[in-house]
Amino acid sequence: MRIRPASPADIAQLVPLLLAMRDETRYAGLEVAPERLARNLATQFERMDASQCCFVAEGAESRIVGVLAGSLQQFLFEEFVSATEGLFYVHPSARGTTAAVKLLYAFREWAIERGVREVLVSVRSGKDISRTDRLMKRLGFNLIGGNYSLWVDRSAEAEPA
Repeated sequence: MRIRPASPADIAQLVPLLLAMRDETRYAGLEVAPERLARNLATQFERMDASQCCFVAEGAESRIVGVLAGSLQQFLFEEFVSATEGLFYVHPSARGTTAAVKLLYAFREWAIERGVREVLVSVRSGKDISRTDRLMKRLGFNLIGGNYSLWVDRSAEAEPA
C-alpha cells in the first residue's frame, strides 16, 4: 500500500471513492452530482495551502482506495496548534489492509513536522464506530467525547425561483 499526497490529477479517482463513502454512511440519501463533486474537489485543491493536507492510499495498479484530509487549527483558548482530520475514508475492498493505518501515520507525521501538540480524528459516518474505536486506540489515540448532529428540516421552504 503506497501513501502519497493527493493532487488535482486524482480527482477522477476521488469522485467515485467519495460517492462510495456517501453510499455506505448516514449520508446515503443525499443527492450528489459527480460533476459538482469534481468541481468542489478542484476548488479545494486550488485553495489548499501549507496548513492543509490530503493523502491518498494507492492499492494495486495505482488505484486509489483511501483518502485522509486534514488541517492545522489553533483553537481560541490554546497556546498551541492542533491537526484536525476533516475527511477519512478507506474503501471496503481495502479494509483490513494497511491503508487506514498508513494514512493515519502519514497525517500524524505531517502534523508533527508542523509542530502540533495534538492530532484530532473524528468519526462522523455513523459506520463501524466500534471497529474504528479499536483501531484508533491501538494507534495511541484517546476517546475524548462524541459527535452530535442535528438535521435542519428545510422541506417547508420555497424553492428558489
